Amino acid sequence: MDEGRARTARDWLGELELPERDDRPYVFANFVATLDGRAAVHGSTRELGSRADVEMLLELRCLPDAVLVGTGTLHAEGYGRLVRSEERRAVRESRGLAPDPLLVTITRGTDIPELPGIEQPVIVYADADSPREALADLRGRGVRSVLCEGGPRLFRALLADDLVDELFLTLAPALTGEPGAPRILEGGELRAAAELRWALRAGDELYLRYGL
Repeated sequence: MDEGRARTARDWLGELELPERDDRPYVFANFVATLDGRAAVHGSTRELGSRADVEMLLELRCLPDAVLVGTGTLHAEGYGRLVRSEERRAVRESRGLAPDPLLVTITRGTDIPELPGIEQPVIVYADADSPREALADLRGRGVRSVLCEGGPRLFRALLADDLVDELFLTLAPALTGEPGAPRILEGGELRAAAELRWALRAGDELYLRYGL
């Protein structure tokens, strides 16, 4: 690597180790939040993430076997193909991964959500009380690592069952005070300890990585 240039998101994330577990996949989550703790503006993260934040998200998607997203977040964010860049798809293949990560969603109801524009394999776990069984089933299918992109209630359910290994949090330089806007964690009080592993800066944004 050229030490004279700034390190990229790929440089930093290339140092990550995703240990294999027998009981479930290794789970790491990614969120963006404002300085006053809001995880969305007018129902979406689009106004929060900068170009650098999008770059971090897309590079994180180059790491896992699967991406886990709650049904509400799928619709709010308008998900399409998770890895569109041919160059990033090639990076995944060079790491021994499928070019398209598996998209996984979990719903408490029995209705299967409509997923227009999705162009990769999808697994839907319906009528699920806990994500633990879903993750165990994914491990049985050979899924070794999962990136969780929310939403806040799914993230809480994962934390409540001690199923999250790492958190990547982008701190956006904004305050909104928007009433009713979600935080990265919703659904009731919960306490979980976090260990800071690194803190990066791009412009006025901070990129925090925590072990959980």
